Amino acid sequence: MKHRITVLIAHAESSPRRWLYRVLSRQRDLQIVGPARSDTELIAILQKQKPRILLLDTRFIRRDGYSVVSHLRRCFPWTKVILLDKQYRNVQEVKAAQVGAHGYIGGKVEPATLQKAVRMTEAGETWMRRKTVSLILNEFSRMAS
Repeated sequence: MKHRITVLIAHAESSPRRWLYRVLSRQRDLQIVGPARSDTELIAILQKQKPRILLLDTRFIRRDGYSVVSHLRRCFPWTKVILLDKQYRNVQEVKAAQVGAHGYIGGKVEPATLQKAVRMTEAGETWMRRKTVSLILNEFSRMAS
């Protein structure tokens, strides 16, 4: 078997945290190295375990996970951040891209979609809806003209 993708789950609520763990830990190519229940645990696990993927609830750190993404990317460049939001919102997905998140998953997500998001992000792709990518590209085009 190829290398296992290490995943850290940092979620503000215990029930979703347990669900994420159950869904991902059943996959042979994924290894959970957490979960993190506080910002102190998050930093300690990032430093020690060096996970490849961080699933970060947008409300996890000081109730605004967006504000820490660029800091996490600078301090832990080996870890790719996928933001998790309780609801799906176009504006928040664009904001996730602006702050440097490697992905955004909002609202209810199917286990297969979550697993695919982790694998595709590890493979170097950005995980977000095509419609949002189009919005971002249109904005770049508008700014260039």
